[in-house]
Amino acid sequence: MTTTNAVSASVFFCCALAAQPATDHGAYDPARPAVFQAPPNRLLIQAIEGRRPGDALDIGMGSGRNALALAERGWRDRS
Repeated sequence: MTTTNAVSASVFFCCALAAQPATDHGAYDPARPAVFQAPPNRLLIQAIEGRRPGDALDIGMGSGRNALALAERGWRDRS
């Protein structure tokens, strides 16, 4: 039996494990200091470094900072 790990298109999947709070507590209020980070997640960037862009699934992952970083690097959104 021959097994191959070759895949024609890379798929990177991100998911939220923690439940979201009932309210954002003003997290997106421009009059208040930001409560989330704007740069993409460092682990995500390290994970895709050197990989050929493919399909990315980013559903309900917050402000979109990681989705934007993936798109800037040529990944396609499949959500």
